[in-house]
Amino acid sequence: MKEVLNTLDRNPVIVSYDIDVDVKSSTLILLHESIMFKDGSTLEFLELIRETDRGLERLEYRFQYSKSDKFVFRYDNIPSPQRDQDISTS
Repeated sequence: MKEVLNTLDRNPVIVSYDIDVDVKSSTLILLHESIMFKDGSTLEFLELIRETDRGLERLEYRFQYSKSDKFVFRYDNIPSPQRDQDISTS
C-alpha cells in the first residue's frame, strides 16, 4: 500500500486523492478510492476483495470517470436491475 501512495503522491497530474480501506473480516476488505486530476476530472473506484487459499479474488468492482461533473464512463461487474432489464428486452 505504501508503494501505491508514493506513486500517487509523485504523480504530477493528480491534485488529490482519498483512499478508504474498510476491513470487513480477516479475509474480506472493501477499498474505495477517489482521485482528482489537474483538469478537474475524477476517477472513483470500489473493489471488494477476498483472500482465499488460491490468492486474492476480486468479488465486485466499479470504476467511474467523470469530467466537469459529467459522466464519461463506468466499468463494473455489479449487477444493475435496470441494465439487466434493458439487456433482456433487447
